[in-house]
Amino acid sequence: KTAELFSPTTGTANGNIYYHRFASTPGTSTVFSDAISADASFFVAWTGMEDIYDYARNGGYNKTIPPAAQFESHLDSLLSGLTSNGAKGVIANIPDIHSFPFYTLIPYNGVELTQAKADSLNDIYNLALITHIHFAEGKNAFITYDTAAPYGVRHLSGDELILLSVPLDSMKCYFLGILFQFIPDRCVLDTSELALIEQSIRQYNTIIAQKAAQYDLAFADMNSFFSSVNAGIKWDGVDFNAEFISGGFYSLDGQHPNQKGYSLVTNEFIRAINAKYGSTLPPVNCSECDGVLFP
Repeated sequence: KTAELFSPTTGTANGNIYYHRFASTPGTSTVFSDAISADASFFVAWTGMEDIYDYARNGGYNKTIPPAAQFESHLDSLLSGLTSNGAKGVIANIPDIHSFPFYTLIPYNGVELTQAKADSLNDIYNLALITHIHFAEGKNAFITYDTAAPYGVRHLSGDELILLSVPLDSMKCYFLGILFQFIPDRCVLDTSELALIEQSIRQYNTIIAQKAAQYDLAFADMNSFFSSVNAGIKWDGVDFNAEFISGGFYSLDGQHPNQKGYSLVTNEFIRAINAKYGSTLPPVNCSECDGVLFP
């Protein structure tokens, strides 16, 4: 997270799982201080993702998103330090949540029923006097826990998301989300949680664009790029999209790109750098990178 770039605890074994391995003085130095001590002439900054997506991938459960003003303060400290010796750089913004299969793969209405099965489920719920839960032939919304709903349960609505962290074996084999057990809050982003995420992404991205202009940096629009991947792109005759596994861009966690995906991301950074500074950095050859390996 952006605040953690300035915290000495980030460099401990209980802090960031990567930084503590190469921190100059674990437990004392910070990501920021080590970056400053490098006295680099060029830097790449892509921060703010974890501030928002730590909340998102946990379904908002026991998590918060730092206010935009706090993010702006930390980002300003970061960039003013990195550019203090005249260094140039590139900064990127934050993709939309609907770009990632981790949040979009499982449809809210994935309960497909025959009329006989729908009638059977309705009979069970009616006997329990839970009459606001109703099934029909065809596609039906899964059920989640909600303390504000009657009996603490309700159907998901069309703008809510089920996370890929949901126990899929329980959904397929034990009727999770249909009967007796329901989708837990930590595996769902409800309407209000999604509104907070989308608002935060807009606010953070506005700040990032402003800081790119203020510090005269190259700007890599990752929000637009990830949206274009979602729609489908072509590189060197090869198609890529956001389909889980088969799309060729994302890894098996549905959140991070695979090697080919990251090479495409890299090329977007290179394109932004070349456009800003008139440089001629060559693109990465995506075909030389690994994708998802099928058994």
